[in-house]
Amino acid sequence: MSYMRGTKHVLTRNKMKSVLCMQFKLFAAGLEGLLSDEVSDEEKDVDVTAGLGLDLIDVSLRPITFFVGQTGLMSALWNAPAELTPALQVYC
Repeated sequence: MSYMRGTKHVLTRNKMKSVLCMQFKLFAAGLEGLLSDEVSDEEKDVDVTAGLGLDLIDVSLRPITFFVGQTGLMSALWNAPAELTPALQVYC
């Protein structure tokens, strides 16, 4: 089973040093079966999953799972708004 992972760091810098403020962690698994014709036997039984983890100043928050399984993926696609929605919104 192969997981795809991506991490983005948000740093605060001054002349002396930089400090890690936030860390975004995206993860996905099981997408090979949807994107490729050649899938190994081990990866055929993996549920399609994707989500986001967030660390704020060295405190890990519980990961958010966007969907699990092909049904969850299709539900997320059909229920998505027509306009793009930012993943992180700041309200003033």
